[in-house]
Amino acid sequence: METIIGLLEGYGLATDTAKPIAAIIAIFLIAALSILANFITKKIVIRILTHYIKRNRFNWDNVLLERKVFHKLSHIVPAIIIYMFAAAFPDYQVLIEKAAVTYILVVSLLVISSFLSAVDDIYRTFEISKIRPIKSYIQVLKIVVFFIGGIIIISNIIGQSPLIILGGIGALSAVFMLV
Repeated sequence: METIIGLLEGYGLATDTAKPIAAIIAIFLIAALSILANFITKKIVIRILTHYIKRNRFNWDNVLLERKVFHKLSHIVPAIIIYMFAAAFPDYQVLIEKAAVTYILVVSLLVISSFLSAVDDIYRTFEISKIRPIKSYIQVLKIVVFFIGGIIIISNIIGQSPLIILGGIGALSAVFMLV
Protein backbone atom coordinates (compact mmCIF):
# COMPACT_ATOMS: atom_id res chain seq x y z
CA MET A 1 0.00 0.00 0.00
CA GLU A 2 2.85 2.36 0.86
CA THR A 3 4.40 1.69 -2.54
CA ILE A 4 1.23 2.73 -4.34
CA ILE A 5 0.93 5.85 -2.17
CA GLY A 6 4.57 6.69 -2.93
CA LEU A 7 3.99 6.30 -6.67
CA LEU A 8 0.89 8.49 -6.55
CA GLU A 9 2.71 11.14 -4.53
CA GLY A 10 5.52 10.95 -7.09
CA TYR A 11 2.99 11.90 -9.76
CA GLY A 12 2.11 15.01 -7.79
CA LEU A 13 -0.95 13.95 -5.79
CA ALA A 14 -1.36 15.19 -2.24
CA THR A 15 -1.10 12.64 0.57
CA ASP A 16 -4.75 13.12 1.53
CA THR A 17 -5.82 12.35 -2.03
CA ALA A 18 -3.27 9.56 -2.60
CA LYS A 19 -4.41 7.38 0.32
CA PRO A 20 -8.01 6.70 -0.83
CA ILE A 21 -6.93 6.32 -4.46
CA ALA A 22 -4.22 3.88 -3.35
CA ALA A 23 -6.83 1.89 -1.41
CA ILE A 24 -9.07 1.71 -4.49
CA ILE A 25 -6.13 0.65 -6.66
CA ALA A 26 -5.15 -2.01 -4.10
CA ILE A 27 -8.72 -3.35 -4.03
CA PHE A 28 -8.78 -3.59 -7.82
CA LEU A 29 -5.36 -5.29 -7.90
CA ILE A 30 -6.40 -7.86 -5.26
CA ALA A 31 -9.71 -8.45 -7.07
CA ALA A 32 -7.90 -8.86 -10.40
CA LEU A 33 -5.43 -11.29 -8.82
CA SER A 34 -8.27 -13.28 -7.25
CA ILE A 35 -10.18 -13.41 -10.54
CA LEU A 36 -7.02 -14.49 -12.36
CA ALA A 37 -6.32 -17.21 -9.78
CA ASN A 38 -9.94 -18.39 -10.02
CA PHE A 39 -9.70 -18.47 -13.82
CA ILE A 40 -6.43 -20.40 -13.75
CA THR A 41 -7.78 -22.85 -11.20
CA LYS A 42 -11.08 -23.48 -12.95
CA LYS A 43 -10.10 -23.32 -16.60
CA ILE A 44 -6.60 -24.76 -16.54
CA VAL A 45 -6.04 -26.87 -13.41
CA ILE A 46 -9.54 -28.39 -13.32
CA ARG A 47 -9.44 -29.02 -17.07
CA ILE A 48 -6.05 -30.79 -16.82
CA LEU A 49 -7.29 -32.76 -13.81
CA THR A 50 -10.49 -33.70 -15.66
CA HIS A 51 -8.49 -34.82 -18.69
CA TYR A 52 -6.23 -36.98 -16.53
CA ILE A 53 -9.12 -38.47 -14.54
CA LYS A 54 -11.12 -39.43 -17.61
CA ARG A 55 -8.09 -41.08 -19.24
CA ASN A 56 -7.00 -43.34 -16.39
CA ARG A 57 -8.36 -46.79 -15.64
CA PHE A 58 -9.80 -46.02 -12.20
CA ASN A 59 -13.52 -45.36 -11.80
CA TRP A 60 -13.58 -43.92 -8.29
CA ASP A 61 -11.98 -40.65 -9.36
CA ASN A 62 -14.69 -40.18 -11.99
CA VAL A 63 -17.22 -40.19 -9.15
CA LEU A 64 -15.25 -37.43 -7.41
CA LEU A 65 -15.38 -35.48 -10.64
CA GLU A 66 -19.13 -36.07 -11.04
CA ARG A 67 -19.77 -34.89 -7.49
CA LYS A 68 -17.73 -31.75 -8.30
CA VAL A 69 -15.37 -32.17 -5.36
CA PHE A 70 -12.51 -30.52 -7.24
CA HIS A 71 -14.70 -27.72 -8.59
CA LYS A 72 -15.85 -26.84 -5.09
CA LEU A 73 -12.29 -27.08 -3.80
CA SER A 74 -11.17 -24.53 -6.39
CA HIS A 75 -13.24 -21.83 -4.65
CA ILE A 76 -10.71 -21.75 -1.83
CA VAL A 77 -7.91 -20.25 -3.94
CA PRO A 78 -9.34 -16.70 -4.28
CA ALA A 79 -10.24 -16.66 -0.59
CA ILE A 80 -6.66 -17.54 0.32
CA ILE A 81 -5.41 -14.68 -1.85
CA ILE A 82 -7.80 -12.24 -0.18
CA TYR A 83 -6.71 -13.53 3.24
CA MET A 84 -3.04 -13.09 2.37
CA PHE A 85 -3.55 -9.48 1.22
CA ALA A 86 -5.73 -8.46 4.17
CA ALA A 87 -2.70 -6.80 5.75
CA ALA A 88 -2.83 -4.17 3.00
CA PHE A 89 -5.84 -2.70 4.82
CA PRO A 90 -4.78 -2.49 8.48
CA ASP A 91 -8.04 -0.84 9.61
CA TYR A 92 -10.12 -3.68 8.22
CA GLN A 93 -7.58 -6.51 8.42
CA VAL A 94 -9.37 -8.48 11.15
CA LEU A 95 -12.73 -8.20 9.40
CA ILE A 96 -11.32 -9.27 6.02
CA GLU A 97 -9.43 -12.18 7.58
CA LYS A 98 -12.52 -13.38 9.46
CA ALA A 99 -14.65 -13.16 6.32
CA ALA A 100 -12.05 -15.04 4.26
CA VAL A 101 -11.62 -17.75 6.90
CA THR A 102 -15.41 -18.11 7.23
CA TYR A 103 -15.72 -18.50 3.46
CA ILE A 104 -12.91 -21.08 3.42
CA LEU A 105 -14.63 -23.02 6.21
CA VAL A 106 -17.99 -23.00 4.42
CA VAL A 107 -16.40 -24.17 1.17
CA SER A 108 -14.49 -26.84 3.09
CA LEU A 109 -17.76 -28.11 4.56
CA LEU A 110 -19.26 -28.30 1.07
CA VAL A 111 -16.20 -30.16 -0.21
CA ILE A 112 -16.40 -32.66 2.67
CA SER A 113 -20.11 -33.16 1.99
CA SER A 114 -19.48 -33.80 -1.70
CA PHE A 115 -16.63 -36.14 -0.86
CA LEU A 116 -18.79 -38.15 1.53
CA SER A 117 -21.51 -38.39 -1.11
CA ALA A 118 -18.88 -39.61 -3.57
CA VAL A 119 -17.73 -42.23 -1.04
CA ASP A 120 -21.32 -43.47 -0.84
CA ASP A 121 -21.56 -43.58 -4.65
CA ILE A 122 -18.30 -45.52 -4.88
CA TYR A 123 -19.44 -47.93 -2.18
CA ARG A 124 -22.69 -48.57 -4.05
CA THR A 125 -20.71 -50.00 -6.97
CA PHE A 126 -19.73 -52.99 -4.82
CA GLU A 127 -21.96 -56.02 -4.28
CA ILE A 128 -21.82 -55.78 -0.51
CA SER A 129 -23.60 -52.43 -0.67
CA LYS A 130 -26.86 -54.25 -1.42
CA ILE A 131 -26.55 -56.20 1.82
CA ARG A 132 -24.96 -53.53 4.03
CA PRO A 133 -25.71 -49.99 2.89
CA ILE A 134 -23.77 -47.15 4.47
CA LYS A 135 -25.95 -44.23 3.38
CA SER A 136 -27.33 -43.69 6.90
CA TYR A 137 -23.80 -43.69 8.36
CA ILE A 138 -22.70 -41.16 5.73
CA GLN A 139 -25.69 -38.95 6.58
CA VAL A 140 -24.92 -39.10 10.30
CA LEU A 141 -21.29 -38.27 9.56
CA LYS A 142 -22.42 -35.29 7.45
CA ILE A 143 -24.59 -34.05 10.33
CA VAL A 144 -21.65 -34.33 12.73
CA VAL A 145 -19.32 -32.58 10.28
CA PHE A 146 -21.78 -29.74 9.71
CA PHE A 147 -22.39 -29.39 13.46
CA ILE A 148 -18.68 -29.19 14.21
CA GLY A 149 -18.14 -26.92 11.21
CA GLY A 150 -20.94 -24.63 12.36
CA ILE A 151 -19.39 -24.37 15.80
CA ILE A 152 -16.00 -23.57 14.29
CA ILE A 153 -17.53 -20.95 11.97
CA ILE A 154 -19.41 -19.29 14.84
CA SER A 155 -16.30 -19.34 17.02
CA ASN A 156 -14.31 -17.76 14.20
CA ILE A 157 -16.87 -14.99 13.75
CA ILE A 158 -17.13 -14.12 17.44
CA GLY A 159 -13.41 -14.63 18.04
CA GLN A 160 -13.73 -17.21 20.83
CA SER A 161 -12.50 -20.75 21.25
CA PRO A 162 -14.84 -23.51 20.00
CA LEU A 163 -14.50 -25.09 23.46
CA ILE A 164 -16.21 -22.09 25.04
CA ILE A 165 -19.16 -22.50 22.67
CA LEU A 166 -19.31 -26.23 23.41
CA GLY A 167 -19.23 -25.46 27.13
CA GLY A 168 -22.10 -23.01 26.67
CA ILE A 169 -24.09 -25.60 24.75
CA GLY A 170 -23.40 -28.15 27.50
CA ALA A 171 -24.55 -25.73 30.20
CA LEU A 172 -27.65 -24.88 28.18
CA SER A 173 -28.52 -28.55 27.77
CA ALA A 174 -28.09 -29.09 31.53
CA VAL A 175 -30.54 -26.27 32.22
CA PHE A 176 -33.03 -27.80 29.77
CA MET A 177 -32.67 -31.17 31.47
CA LEU A 178 -33.53 -29.59 34.82
CA VAL A 179 -36.63 -27.97 33.38
